[in-house]
Amino acid sequence: MTPERTPELFDQWAADYDDMIGRWSGSFPFIGYEDVLNRIVELADPKPGMKILDVGTGTGALAEKFVRYDCELWGLDYSQKMLEKASKLKLFYPPHLRVNIFNTPSIAAMFLRAQVGAACL
Repeated sequence: MTPERTPELFDQWAADYDDMIGRWSGSFPFIGYEDVLNRIVELADPKPGMKILDVGTGTGALAEKFVRYDCELWGLDYSQKMLEKASKLKLFYPPHLRVNIFNTPSIAAMFLRAQVGAACL
């Protein structure tokens, strides 16, 4: 996978990504996937109104875990198709979803308290 092809490959994966995680949850690389997401939320120690930047948000699995804390969710990803799936969850309101995580330093600079990303670890 080259950096130039990465968005294209993740766009192709987007349609089946969530189902694939469910099917492969006991296999590498998804062993403990839910545990990792829950631990990230625990470490972020979310509070109401906190801005959460989910880097590599994909379909929004990690961001979805912050909803119960009434956080302002922002998602960055370089796959437009992944962001389209994430937007259907209606987690990001107003819709704070951005494509191309490599060209967003001003957005990233807003988040000095909690920047999270499960697939980016």
